[in-house]
Amino acid sequence: MNEVDIRPAETIWVTGADGKRVQVFIVKPHNFDPSKKYPLILNVHGGPQSNWADAFRGDWQVYPGVGYIVAFPNPHGSTGFGQDYNRSDFGRLGRPGL
Repeated sequence: MNEVDIRPAETIWVTGADGKRVQVFIVKPHNFDPSKKYPLILNVHGGPQSNWADAFRGDWQVYPGVGYIVAFPNPHGSTGFGQDYNRSDFGRLGRPGL
C-alpha cells in the first residue's frame, strides 16, 4: 500500500424519486483538482437487488487511476436501506409488483 495510490470513496446523498435520498459513492482520481473538469462514469450496480458498499474494490480503482471520476449510486431497489426502499421499484423496470 505504500507504493499504490488507493483512492478513497466519498459518500454523498442526492434527492431521488418521490423525494427519497439516494446514496452515491464518488471516487476521484489521484491529484484531483476541483478547479478542473473531469470525465464522469456513472456505474449502477446490477440486480437491482444489490448495493454498493464502502469497502475495497479493485474495480473502483481502475477508472480513477486513469483520470475519471466515478459515481456508484444505490438507486431505488437497492438493498440495505429498508424494505420500502428495496421494493420501491417493483412494478417498474419490467419487474412484477409484490
